[in-house]
Amino acid sequence: MRNALLGATSAIALVAAVPASAGNPNFSYVPNSLVQSTIISGPWALHETASSFAHDASGILPKFAIPPGQTMPPYNGAGTPYSGYCTPSGQVTKNHGPSLMQPYYFPFVRQRGPLLEGFFDYRPRNEEEAAVSAFSNDLGITWHFTAEALQLNPYCPSDPTDPDNLNVNVSGLPVPYGSDPKSAADNGLGHPVVLTINGVDRIYQLNRANNHIDHDQLVVHTLPPGHSSGSLAGLPDFGYVSPLSGGGYPTLTPALQTSGLKSPDAIMGSAPMGNTTAVIYVEKQLGVDASLGFPVCPGTPPSR
Repeated sequence: MRNALLGATSAIALVAAVPASAGNPNFSYVPNSLVQSTIISGPWALHETASSFAHDASGILPKFAIPPGQTMPPYNGAGTPYSGYCTPSGQVTKNHGPSLMQPYYFPFVRQRGPLLEGFFDYRPRNEEEAAVSAFSNDLGITWHFTAEALQLNPYCPSDPTDPDNLNVNVSGLPVPYGSDPKSAADNGLGHPVVLTINGVDRIYQLNRANNHIDHDQLVVHTLPPGHSSGSLAGLPDFGYVSPLSGGGYPTLTPALQTSGLKSPDAIMGSAPMGNTTAVIYVEKQLGVDASLGFPVCPGTPPSR
């Protein structure tokens, strides 16, 4: 595999290199056609409308997003941050959807015959991180869950009303977890991308663990031959072993790692080049703008 690191300027140059005779592409827009994707089945979702499992965990601001001197705004009818995440008996629930695809993000989508196959980073804040696969037969409007693997945290929130999830429930006892940034309960394996090279499917993910993110190589697992469309079957259920049983930050399950990438955050795509494959990936280094003399970007404004 040949590694290619292209910045934004390189991408613009490639686009500008198209001959003028090709003309500018024509785009059309249908008013009111924008819709939010939904997913059927799979793990817990922020919104669910099924009557017996209906809940709404939207509109909840974490404490760090509240400006100094201000108090937490009212929920405005929205539920608690982890509403419906677990049953009263302490079992993690499922999505009985179709539900909006939240908290899914960082999609990687490719064509698989007549379907679209998608791999997503599933990440309820301070609670869980997992790789999830799904397929769509309507151009990505509706997704059908197929598998979840490489999860991080098997525990329920100790207090489902706490937007920062300071503790998880372990055998009925509140145990600090998400409150410690070194062992946050959503710092697992993220940003999944699947590449097929020489007929072998491999999934590449960011290692978000403390002291690993932004400088470690990407973690690589091989998908089993003949896996069904979108399936993650054959991968370990958990990408980490919980630190609450052995102490310290979770350790990786046996897996390979890439080499030669510089501070990789995720692979964005690939292109065959004869007998090699060129890979475009994101390089991310915290604070590098300041060290190079560029202005530091301001913090993320509070969400509303």
